[in-house]
Amino acid sequence: MRLRIAFVTSNDPTSITSWSGTPSHMYEGLKSFADVEPICPSLSKLQRLSLRRWDLFGRLTGKRFLSKHSLSYSRLCSRYVQRKLGDGKFDLVFAPAASAEIAFLKTSLPVIYLSDATFNLMVDYYERFSNLSRTSVKDGNLIEKRALSLANRIVVSSHWAENSVQKDYSIPSDKVTVIPFGPNITVAMQSEIGCSKKLIPPIRLLFVGVDWKRKGGETAYMVMKELNSRGVETYLTVCGCVPPDEFDDKRMNVIPFLDKSKKDELESFYRLFE
Repeated sequence: MRLRIAFVTSNDPTSITSWSGTPSHMYEGLKSFADVEPICPSLSKLQRLSLRRWDLFGRLTGKRFLSKHSLSYSRLCSRYVQRKLGDGKFDLVFAPAASAEIAFLKTSLPVIYLSDATFNLMVDYYERFSNLSRTSVKDGNLIEKRALSLANRIVVSSHWAENSVQKDYSIPSDKVTVIPFGPNITVAMQSEIGCSKKLIPPIRLLFVGVDWKRKGGETAYMVMKELNSRGVETYLTVCGCVPPDEFDDKRMNVIPFLDKSKKDELESFYRLFE
């Protein structure tokens, strides 16, 4: 019999545009050997309105409150997932980036929880995780702790996240596995791509990311400028975002965005790497 997996996540795993295609490629990979059913909690209009009170709370206090990392949101999601799991329908639960969706889940099924970072690491790391209220930080960490404690196996994409799981949430090391994420590319590149070879000018650099600052766009830009200043003809292609106005150079080509759900744009995306 094929394994029956409940794929629990807040990101639609059937869409390649969700989370840069990470859930989609995991979903397709699991489908190659198992029966996989996506479970993405959907809240009613009344429930969504109820959660908006936290936005008002933020405006009144001057602090940010993350409604999707609140205890009330997590309880609603966990109840939704529990109903969808049914009785004897699945063999296990796979929950990528789904701490809120499983934190209050009551199940005897094995749970595999996957993430690239813990809530504690995100505080003051991303802009939307900055200037949080004490209540929001407390809720977010409690949800993370409950999800990590519930899981039978925790998969993280880096040792940075692994250290946080163990130190910030007191999770035993034998429960955590580090598996770096794949490239989210399904088309095989030419065999010589990625092989060591002598760099002969002009050098062509590629930066891919939707967040110029956080993903290190300035570093890529400065590398291009430095190489050219040393007499090495170098060009930079930026794909996924528009750099701030101060980053302007005739040797930089900007492609604001490519939609990987559209065949022609996906092919253009692959050609950039080649």
